[in-house]
Amino acid sequence: MNDAPLTVHHGSPARVLTPGWAGAASCKWLTEITVLDKPAEGNFMSPGYRLPNSPVKPGEAVKPEDTHSVTGLTVKSLIAGPGDGAKLKPGKQEIKGVAWAGEADITKVDISTDGGASWNPAQLGKDHAKYAWRLWSYVWKPAKSGDYVILLPSRDSQGRVQPDAAVWNPSGYLYNAYDQVKVYVQA
Repeated sequence: MNDAPLTVHHGSPARVLTPGWAGAASCKWLTEITVLDKPAEGNFMSPGYRLPNSPVKPGEAVKPEDTHSVTGLTVKSLIAGPGDGAKLKPGKQEIKGVAWAGEADITKVDISTDGGASWNPAQLGKDHAKYAWRLWSYVWKPAKSGDYVILLPSRDSQGRVQPDAAVWNPSGYLYNAYDQVKVYVQA
């Protein structure tokens, strides 16, 4: 890692990365590989890191046989700046962040600076590598001082759209509701 031996903390002696899938599918401390004709059993794939096969209500019990392993990632984006609760000076502001979609490509990031009343496209960064985060930015000039809520959904090449509310599951895996930042523009 960075031209140095992999440390134990990072998975030495070897680590397998599974591009486009949740981190639970990337094994640390690998000492052997066994090919199986069925999903692996073990704490990290069963009973851990599992999702219900169909939607359930918060607090509802789910039988292990009614679940599947967490694998591919959902479409998601985050606002890296400004931070939540920031006090901004009047004038031009840059809002920026990242978006990703596992095995799919990010095709669009929308941004709202008025709590979802209106939407504008963000500028996607030029770097565009498979399985990687896609940087985005948006130049905003607030019309007046006051409180603002910035919301952010993204879309991917498979037609998936980041939802305004995540689908509930008992462990909270793959949470991907709109990111939200509240800022105050000073007079």
